[in-house]
Amino acid sequence: MIKKDGEKMKKIALIIFVLVGMLSLSTFIPLGNTSSKTTVADKISSAGIMAPPSLFPTNATFETKAEVIGNTLLVGVGGSDADYYAQSFKALADYITDAALTLRNYTASTPNFRFFLCNSTPTGKPNISKPMVITRVISNTSIGLTAKRFYFNLTAPVRVQQNKTYWLVVDGYYDQTSTGTVGCSAQSTNPYPDGAMFYSYNNGTSWSSLATYDLDFVVTFSNRPIKAEVNGFGGVYPRPVGGASGTDYYAQSFVALDSYIVDAGIWIANDTGTTPDLRVQIWGNTPLGNPDKNNVIA
Repeated sequence: MIKKDGEKMKKIALIIFVLVGMLSLSTFIPLGNTSSKTTVADKISSAGIMAPPSLFPTNATFETKAEVIGNTLLVGVGGSDADYYAQSFKALADYITDAALTLRNYTASTPNFRFFLCNSTPTGKPNISKPMVITRVISNTSIGLTAKRFYFNLTAPVRVQQNKTYWLVVDGYYDQTSTGTVGCSAQSTNPYPDGAMFYSYNNGTSWSSLATYDLDFVVTFSNRPIKAEVNGFGGVYPRPVGGASGTDYYAQSFVALDSYIVDAGIWIANDTGTTPDLRVQIWGNTPLGNPDKNNVIA
């Protein structure tokens, strides 16, 4: 009697072991009637959860920022092309995807200005003679009495070296239509720990430090900007977009490859002798998979 009960217990234990094994497998392997319902997004999500951690290094996709928010206004740069303010920072990742300084117009005259993104010289000063990026002249009509951040609007992410020092520089650009000065917002209570604020009034020949200030700035970094890119070689027909109606569109879809879009562009050519106006936008998707003009993302 005891032997028979023992055999029964062994069989029951074996059945329980098999059932537990089947349930464990079902957690990872979708059954036939459910796999057809799995969306692409679900598959990507599942892969991300189940794959070995070594395939997803912790610095693969994240964006990070260095940022200072100003609480005071410094005397401005401008009136000649020899005036600069410069803010240093340390690179927190492999690419700079955008950067900005906060400026305002605080005189009756209207200023023009430019931005530089620079390496450091061997002596630790802004290397404005060999800038990594220099913006076009920013029009005096863009800046008002209210302070606001002006962005570099980089056309492509800029490769940098982590923990190396770089500089954001504002040039009080002077031309015959601009005699005003640009005021710079700065932080005076808790200066940015990895940077310093310098100024030059002699075209960068010498620099002086304002050790108790840091310019109001923001720099956005990324460790893996990736691209979806197609290079065209011919015109699109049967007809171009344009005319006075404003109802013509061309649209190209793409799948997001990461968590942020840092830049986007389309090749465009003038197809006639007259000069067209145009607008490029990023739209969301309708439930039917068409471009959604009521969901303008950028």
